[in-house]
Amino acid sequence: MKLALFCICAFTLLTVLAAKPLLGPKTAVLLGNIDERHKYSQFFDSFTKKGYDLHFLRADDQDITLKKFGEYLYDQAILFVGKSEEINVVDVLDFIDSGRSVIVATSPDLSDSVRELAIGCGIEFDEQGTSVIDHFNFKNGDKEHTSIIANDFCDIPTVLGDFEQDKKDILFKGIGMEVKKNSPLNYRLLVAPPTSYSYFVDEKITETPFVIGEGITLVSALQTRGDARVLFSGSIDMFSNDFFNTEYGNTLFCKEIASWAFNEKGFLRFRDFTHHTVNSQVKQDSYRIKDDIEFSVIIEEYDLEKGWKPYVANDVQIEYVMLSPYVRQTLANNPETGKFSTKLSLPDKHGTFKFRLQYHKRGYRFLEKVEEIPLKPFWHNQYERFIPVAYPYYLSAILMLVGFFIFSIIFLYHKDDNVEKKNKKAPQKNNKKNN
Repeated sequence: MKLALFCICAFTLLTVLAAKPLLGPKTAVLLGNIDERHKYSQFFDSFTKKGYDLHFLRADDQDITLKKFGEYLYDQAILFVGKSEEINVVDVLDFIDSGRSVIVATSPDLSDSVRELAIGCGIEFDEQGTSVIDHFNFKNGDKEHTSIIANDFCDIPTVLGDFEQDKKDILFKGIGMEVKKNSPLNYRLLVAPPTSYSYFVDEKITETPFVIGEGITLVSALQTRGDARVLFSGSIDMFSNDFFNTEYGNTLFCKEIASWAFNEKGFLRFRDFTHHTVNSQVKQDSYRIKDDIEFSVIIEEYDLEKGWKPYVANDVQIEYVMLSPYVRQTLANNPETGKFSTKLSLPDKHGTFKFRLQYHKRGYRFLEKVEEIPLKPFWHNQYERFIPVAYPYYLSAILMLVGFFIFSIIFLYHKDDNVEKKNKKAPQKNNKKNN
């Protein structure tokens, strides 16, 4: 028994030691009331077990700063601000622009600063005091029908993680939001049921609600071009122990989307970006038109427990571009090494070209690599002397020269007998006239 207990403890310790946050462990947790952090202890403990160093701070403390002397004090941040706590929007947006991730959860009593932060990230919350209401999908015993049950999730397996395999209903109580349409950087992770609407709980509906039905977003995410990930939830209670200790799927759902937000999933990198001619293994600074090229790159994905592992996909493409792509090919993947490779033939068009790798897939870190590789024409002594398709032109040129030569011979050496007779008769006529 003691041996089994020792093995379990040792395994747990090794797991904790192996878990290393990719971008750093220091995490700022801004709460409206620090004394209430025990309400979300299960959620916070899930980060502590993975090696994160949580620093609990008051959200409305004016002395709090995320950056000091030009350096950021934290690697990521969690903002649980609900009861009109004001935050420094400029600092948070600057924190996001630097490529650091933020989790934001609020309530119907959100402050103007939280609303401003959301607008800066492409999201707009409903008016202060409103709640998402559903008279058909709500928790038993809820007289106000604001504790709604939602089960419309995004279709991004990378974000949902293990929750994708066993989706359960989510218990949500908070404010609704609207995500800008046609935004490739914003994801709607959890959507309200079709029978829901957003309005004031104790007021009669006298005007059209801000957003209704499936237009209400309950949980959303933003992935910036600078690789920052921002998670927005209209409910703080969704992360609480009271909501975790239910038959609903809040525990796994919240932990999985938070893991994605902190770059534990879907974080890619590439290395060994190389290319060379088929008959050579040396990377060149320029190529010649119609060269056959072998291109390869290794792409890896980060795993919190295993570290970097080969990335497996069949939708990575390479382009050979001059203003627009002249060549675009899908790379073949070796799942054991993460190597993506292909063979391509360069176009018959000389100029300044670029190899461009752009991989933008929802839920994954954006990969972009551009390398300028000029394409040169053939030298004058590299062209073929006789091209089979040009034989008709060669023949026409030869026939023209032969014809010109024959014409010249005829023109130079041909004698006209009639002209000679006329020349002989002309002196006789002139003598007769003189006589």
